[in-house]
Amino acid sequence: MGKDMLCYRAVSTPRFSLVCLPHAGGDAHAFRGWAAYLPGGVALYAVRYPGRLDRSHEPTARTIPQLAGPIARAAAALPAPLVLFGHSMGAVVAHDVTARLERAGCGPLALAVSGREAPHLASGVPSPTDDDSLLAMCRSLDGVPAGLLDDAEMRELVLAPLRADTRLLNTSLGRPVRPVAASIVAYLGVDDPGCTADQIDGWRVLTTGSFRRRLLAGDHFSVLAQPAELLSDLCAHV
Repeated sequence: MGKDMLCYRAVSTPRFSLVCLPHAGGDAHAFRGWAAYLPGGVALYAVRYPGRLDRSHEPTARTIPQLAGPIARAAAALPAPLVLFGHSMGAVVAHDVTARLERAGCGPLALAVSGREAPHLASGVPSPTDDDSLLAMCRSLDGVPAGLLDDAEMRELVLAPLRADTRLLNTSLGRPVRPVAASIVAYLGVDDPGCTADQIDGWRVLTTGSFRRRLLAGDHFSVLAQPAELLSDLCAHV
């Protein structure tokens, strides 16, 4: 596991190990309360991206493969079987990690994605990385308390990883994406301003297994702040 993940619930012989990948600008702490919503016997791990918090001394990843490779190696060492969950940017990275695990012969039981269009549907126009545009995005998605954005020092702590992650996503535009064998469950808040039901349905062609879409109440970050329904549904699917 090492520096790439935090363990929020260890289980020696788990029913499955849930590995969660955060959104752009986010970190593993987005999932710190999730263990309370999981049934017994399910282990919980959250990915720690480089370039933030206690990994702030490390360079940020510049491409999806550069980010996904170490995560896949860390995930392969966890107690099997695995289930991956990725929110927003984490969904794109989780799909790449799933493909790497499958090539290594230890593919996950399922891949769950939320709040992000299928990568082949992403606009070919790079997202702006200037601070004004990123601040406007933060406010529209309501993912950061307004007080943090009004404080110059705290604002920089928010913007630095978000700049890096937005550039990383820009480098992935037009990159070939192949289907994985794992089943995909796609979640979307009905009031998410950044993704539509048609866009989330695009994940259907990125699996040769089963696909299911589930709409949830709330907006882009509600699935993280109120995970009870999502985790209940995901555990039933697995």
